[in-house]
Amino acid sequence: MDKIKIIGFLFMFLFISISLNSQPRMSLTDRVDQFTEDLNLSEEQQKDLTKILTTQREKMENLRNASDGDRSAMGGEMDELFQDTNEQILSILDDDQKEKYNKILEEKKSRWQNRGNRNNGRMKTDN
Repeated sequence: MDKIKIIGFLFMFLFISISLNSQPRMSLTDRVDQFTEDLNLSEEQQKDLTKILTTQREKMENLRNASDGDRSAMGGEMDELFQDTNEQILSILDDDQKEKYNKILEEKKSRWQNRGNRNNGRMKTDN
């Protein structure tokens, strides 16, 4: 009986650890709110951004469906979609906002690269 309690505790601990470390996807509203906070968007920019992100989400869903969720099969098309979305976002921003937006993109890119460069808890080397 004690073994069952220990195993149950370990599973519960593992589940909680995974839950705390995973980041849920932001809703469309949350994304617009985050952009508004970070870039001080006007109401008109918020409306435009909502349209841009809605279109992006629809196209992304279509890509996922067409490739049966195989991310490698939709890699290039996803890159094009993200590039197109970024260009559309930049087109609605003023110069100060563009500068802030580009800085945010660089920070995200850096975090993703660091996240992808891990190998069994160690950073990969280029040897």
